[in-house]
Amino acid sequence: MKDSTKGLLVGGGTIVSLFIILVIVNKIKSFADDPTGLGEVIDDYKKNQEAIIKNKKKYIDDISISKTAKSKLGASFKTREKNAKMLALQLYRNMQGLSTTAENLVVYAMFKNLNYKNDIRMIVKAFGLKENQNLYDWVKNEDGMNTTHKNYILNKIVQSVQK
Repeated sequence: MKDSTKGLLVGGGTIVSLFIILVIVNKIKSFADDPTGLGEVIDDYKKNQEAIIKNKKKYIDDISISKTAKSKLGASFKTREKNAKMLALQLYRNMQGLSTTAENLVVYAMFKNLNYKNDIRMIVKAFGLKENQNLYDWVKNEDGMNTTHKNYILNKIVQSVQK
């Protein structure tokens, strides 16, 4: 081996050794700050969740409601808004916690009787976000609900709020 190559390897080895020592010291320091090593992963997850929630809120806020469309929720717009809020609360109460078959049938029956897209939009908007989930998420995550009923409701929501 030539002397210049040998000198480069020996000198380079010292530099590499110092670099490795610095990396190890930094890892030990970061381990002391975050013993699980998951701090960065958790922070990224939280940021991602915040972005998802922000997008859900924006989507709900952007749902357009017609004040003159046909409705089964009431004659006046104020009555329809009030009834949409009441139905949204009823839906939430029926899906919150451990749901029974009877409660899930109530949810299905509510949607079965809603024939106008604007009514469903009003209910979705009135439901808003509960525990960071919109009405679609709540229905989708309802484990005890009959699959046929669940799919019927989800399709009605999607068809009503599509842009």
